[in-house]
Amino acid sequence: MAPVVLSGKSVPAPPGGDGSAGDADGEDGPTGAPMNLPLNRPAPARAGSAVEPPPVRPTVVFAGTGQHEYAAGLLGAAVPESAPAAYVVFRHGPAGARAFIPGHREPRDIAAGTGPLTRPPRRVALSVPAPTLEYVHLIVAPAGTPGPARTTVLADAVRCADGLVYLLDAGEPLVGERRSELAALAAVAGRVVLVATRDAGPADRAAVEAQVPALATATWYHVDDAAAVAADLRSPQWLARPAIPAQRPASSGLRSAGTREGDASWAAEPARAEASASSRVSGDDVAWRQVLAERLSEHRTAVRDLFADDLDALVERCAVDPLRLPDTFDTELHALSLRASACLDMAARDLVAAVFSTVVEGRLRESDLVRVTTALWRRVEPDDRTLLVTATAGVAAVSGAADAVSATGLFSPSLLPQVSLAVSGNCHLSWHYRGVPDPAAAREWLYHAAGSVRDAVGVAIEDRFAALAEAVGALAGDAVDHGVLLA
Repeated sequence: MAPVVLSGKSVPAPPGGDGSAGDADGEDGPTGAPMNLPLNRPAPARAGSAVEPPPVRPTVVFAGTGQHEYAAGLLGAAVPESAPAAYVVFRHGPAGARAFIPGHREPRDIAAGTGPLTRPPRRVALSVPAPTLEYVHLIVAPAGTPGPARTTVLADAVRCADGLVYLLDAGEPLVGERRSELAALAAVAGRVVLVATRDAGPADRAAVEAQVPALATATWYHVDDAAAVAADLRSPQWLARPAIPAQRPASSGLRSAGTREGDASWAAEPARAEASASSRVSGDDVAWRQVLAERLSEHRTAVRDLFADDLDALVERCAVDPLRLPDTFDTELHALSLRASACLDMAARDLVAAVFSTVVEGRLRESDLVRVTTALWRRVEPDDRTLLVTATAGVAAVSGAADAVSATGLFSPSLLPQVSLAVSGNCHLSWHYRGVPDPAAAREWLYHAAGSVRDAVGVAIEDRFAALAEAVGALAGDAVDHGVLLA
């Protein structure tokens, strides 16, 4: 079979939510324009100069070491200390603050001081009348030691945004987890700016790039050169980025129908689809049904097994220090949901490509695949439920609250609804205000909670595959009956 693109840009972004297709809590978001390399240091620009605010504001993630203080200095607005584990989204506007709390359908207005929160928010959106924010939205990642779960969540934020500003001490060797984090972020970032927290000469920069070769094209600044960084943020370079990379786990175990270098952005596909002639459809109704049944069974088993293995590894990591529950468990669940959603999306795209390669005579063209995936995305019912782990180690489903589990408010396209997992507010209250159990009791609760998550997500996976099979079967059957792709 000819190579087929399985890109995360092959379907439009899901509607609704706090920001669609890349908007961070409001207006506009990342684009799919090609990236210009090499990256050059921009000429200084200031608000009110010839560099005017763009019609579409890019989104840039701040991470590394000391990013809270650095962002506060650039914007003249402090990052809230009451939510140290939250991603903070800065947008231009009158002063205001909202907290997005998993399990809540609406954000809490924390600027009005409406009382304590039931649990830590994953995202805080701040409106600040800072001149720099007329040009760019900023997302400040929470401080903390790099780890697998934190890196997964941060990489997803960077992948959906337009670029990354990373603060680091270039004079010190990168430890293993920091090096892994930088490599993961550089692999998905549209553009990378590195800010050295102390003087770094060419040898120091070369040492960093040798440890993470993907940083060779990064732009460097010194932490004291805040004016140059602010000018860079106002430059148009952040809007010149490639398409959002597909959510593809490094080791998924899923068989792919094939990939191709140079995947085009979604924005260019409608014109290609219209320009191409209709493909001829095979009249063989048996072949595609057999492929559908085989791929459905194969991918359902693979995704379920991969999720089970991932959950077991999560439990082992959390059980090392059970008294840090439920905070560490919530971060791990967030990362787990991102990985599970990525596996689901990859499996769904492979299944679709395999089935319609059988339906269409000859080679399945990219334009045909785009039309098919778009039609299927419209047929599959959305699922905005959030699965919340309760104080009793059960799982409760809350509808209409899926946006609150996002760390950034940015969403990349996916063929199937994403899986949303979090720890409930009553669970946090039980642990933090009613006394923490002993380590043995904490581990027992963790094992019971993991079992509940396994069952709940297993049902969600089955529901998504069932909806996909129904949609694919209907579309493929119509194509064979009518002799043309009705997508």
